[in-house]
Amino acid sequence: MSLLENATAEIQNMISQCHGMPMKAYPIVNGKCAKCKQNTSWYCPGCKRWLCVERRALQGNNNRKFDLYSHNVRGKERTFLKMCFHKAHESQWQSIRAAEEAAGCIVTP
Repeated sequence: MSLLENATAEIQNMISQCHGMPMKAYPIVNGKCAKCKQNTSWYCPGCKRWLCVERRALQGNNNRKFDLYSHNVRGKERTFLKMCFHKAHESQWQSIRAAEEAAGCIVTP
């Protein structure tokens, strides 16, 4: 059972509707990532969660798989690492894109 299932409807709505704006805490303050439980200094003020945006290469930190995706940037195919922040907001981003396409907006990456 996830913590979100026990949250109030207002909190569930806030998290599900957030489309993200990552902010890095300074001076560096680490919170636990809401998805992977690793220390991170990245915070999303929209859904009020600590979420990883970068992955540090540490010895012994090889148990986490890379989740890669490709995206066309200025005519070139680029590969990116999908982190917890991206995974947490992906469904909302897809909903926004689908709504824009349905409204006839031209969406370019």
